[in-house]
Amino acid sequence: MKKILLLLSFILIISTKAYSGDGRGELQLSEHAVNEFTRYIKGDATKSGKTLINKPLVFYITNDGSRTFWWYCPYTSCAASSTSADKKACLQATGQECSRFARGRYVRWDNGINPKGKKAKFNSKMTDSEIRAKLTKLGFYKNKKNVDTKNNNSNIELSSKDKSIVDQLKELTDLFNNGSITEAEFIAAKKKLLN
Repeated sequence: MKKILLLLSFILIISTKAYSGDGRGELQLSEHAVNEFTRYIKGDATKSGKTLINKPLVFYITNDGSRTFWWYCPYTSCAASSTSADKKACLQATGQECSRFARGRYVRWDNGINPKGKKAKFNSKMTDSEIRAKLTKLGFYKNKKNVDTKNNNSNIELSSKDKSIVDQLKELTDLFNNGSITEAEFIAAKKKLLN
């Protein structure tokens, strides 16, 4: 019994390491990166519109969000590739450090807003505008922080109809961590948000 538990523990450790390598931190995609991600999600199609066997496999992006490196799985099923080899290939292709943004049709980058899982899944039948809207909702495209840093004003407006409290708290924490607001402003805005 101990041997089985030990073997299962070993397999679990190996499998979690195989899926590590997802990007972390704030990331804003450039227009070029959004266009490439859209191509990646939709896949290539024949002139008749029938999708070829080209399941999205992995999508890497430079850490500044400007350039991409991705590929499809041309078969009905594909095995996971080595994260370090993928990062190296992206570095060679782009000349910049890269991290994994998506695996399959799931965005896996941890920016504190992205819920991951099914809520971060894209569909090949989505329109370009639906893909852009979802990337915006996940915090990766055209997201702006509304802070009056010029006047160092503690009256911070973070509320938005389409943002949840979690999103607003994340944005507020990022502003504090970046030094855009003071600790007193952070505490006051957090209290205001939670009340």
